[in-house]
Amino acid sequence: MKRLLILTCLLLPLFALADDPSSSDLLETAFARIDTNDERFQPYSFIYEIHSFIRAGDDELEEEYFERGRIRAFSPDSTETEVLEERTIFGGEDESEEEAAAEVKVGDGEESEGEDEGQGPPKLDAEFREKHEFRFDEWTELDGRRAAVYKIRPRKKKKNEYWKGQVWFAPEKGELLAYDLEPAKKRFGMRSMRMRRKYADFLDRDLPARMNIDVEVKVPLIIHKKINMEMRFSDFVLF
Repeated sequence: MKRLLILTCLLLPLFALADDPSSSDLLETAFARIDTNDERFQPYSFIYEIHSFIRAGDDELEEEYFERGRIRAFSPDSTETEVLEERTIFGGEDESEEEAAAEVKVGDGEESEGEDEGQGPPKLDAEFREKHEFRFDEWTELDGRRAAVYKIRPRKKKKNEYWKGQVWFAPEKGELLAYDLEPAKKRFGMRSMRMRRKYADFLDRDLPARMNIDVEVKVPLIIHKKINMEMRFSDFVLF
């Protein structure tokens, strides 16, 4: 009986792995899913929460800020934002919640022409994939789900506006679960920068659910700041 238990423990992982697709097949499925979502893009609405911290170079907290709002119609061309709550928790005068909730801002978030990948969260679309290599690293678990980890790095030696890091895909349908990226080459004054995103499957679309951005800016004798932003997105509604 003891030998049977030992044999079962040894064989169970092999049975689990037998259902996993090959790393190349999974990557093809994941890319097709991303492209399909882009082709069938439909504007959507959601609630966002942003909690940001600004620290001096010695890690002393200078400002803590919180904002909660609603993106009324998110699309590549225009984004209308309604701020529901906005307050400085530390480092400045704190608005009352009633005043903040009463303040509504609606703006046009149209991106300016010539914006490059280094200025915002990277998209793993066809243009991004042309500039980067995806290499399988390992199978692991992420938030209780089995996931394949791929390392990302630039294809060319010129690394301006390119990224490096990791991305997690689920084996079932190639769902994008998360990525953890940083610029392959940092700009002047940017000591470090890191973007981490986790996704949620909403109506068979992979939408950002959480995001963390960490930036350290340092120019000797001029500025040294550390900025951390924690963002959550919820209550998705398609139009």
